Amino acid sequence: MTSRRTVLAGAVGAGAAALLAACGGTTASSGGGKWSFTDDLGTTVTLPKRPTRIAGLTDVVSSLWAYGIAPAAAFGYMAMKDDSSFAGRDLSTVKEVGRTYGEIDLEALAAARPELVVTNAYPVDRKGTVDTKQALYGFADKTQEDKVRRIAPIVAITMWGTADTVAGRVNDLALALGVPRARLDGYKKEFDAAGRKLAAAGRSGLRVMAEAAYADKGLYLVRPADDPALSYYAKLGVTLPDPGGSAYYWQTATWEQVDRYRNVDVWLNSARAMGSDDLLKQPTFAALPAAKAGQIHPWNSQNMDYVHLAATMTQLAGWLDKSHKTT
Repeated sequence: MTSRRTVLAGAVGAGAAALLAACGGTTASSGGGKWSFTDDLGTTVTLPKRPTRIAGLTDVVSSLWAYGIAPAAAFGYMAMKDDSSFAGRDLSTVKEVGRTYGEIDLEALAAARPELVVTNAYPVDRKGTVDTKQALYGFADKTQEDKVRRIAPIVAITMWGTADTVAGRVNDLALALGVPRARLDGYKKEFDAAGRKLAAAGRSGLRVMAEAAYADKGLYLVRPADDPALSYYAKLGVTLPDPGGSAYYWQTATWEQVDRYRNVDVWLNSARAMGSDDLLKQPTFAALPAAKAGQIHPWNSQNMDYVHLAATMTQLAGWLDKSHKTT
């Protein structure tokens, strides 16, 4: 079975413990200036003082940067300059220590002197179970993860539930790292306003489906209930049909099977897989009514923070307002 993390990592060339979000802490400053944070796997990191040099997976550090915390170092699945999460950012102050999934320059990471490393954890089922025998997201294996832990402690945010819940945990981390509560409250208001826009646009009833496309495999169709962003959009009233199947997160379709999804009005195409231009070169996909109508848009699902999510929901609301039913 192809896992969610495998496809997400493979999109650019290339996670058993129940989710403990309810136990997650924010910050605890006490005598001596000690700092602590309990992540979504129940791991509590305690440091002598609040960390200021943060490194980690591009998905998470870009979210923290949106709140004003510039990373000291980052690793991910592509060059930061090519990642839309960093659009408009001055990357000259960030040490890029990995541009391919699982490939991290440990010496360069150590030289950046991080005090904390942040990443994500992906569950393997609808209960939010994370397989702790596997490495956390972004690491090639447990051996590499352990080497990184020797450089700095790691905290993980689990990508499970709805986007507002995951963003709330990123918000907790940002608050613990010193972002003023008033600023975070402002971002939350913008997030809520964008949600209202998307809810209004969703009343059109247009059917929306997200996928990642690969020339040699076909489509990996996302089951909305298993993706934090899509499940939140559905909660707001956007129509997101389930592509079928019983596997967690993905339902696959070969290019010959794509015609099953003729009733989709708007496609969200993963920005980390086949581009829309190449997707339209696939005859069976190009023949779909939504493709003929030009209702295919890039899908960026990785950033679970109020700033990025507000922008994404506003953008999707605009696309829905300009789209029409195709069947």
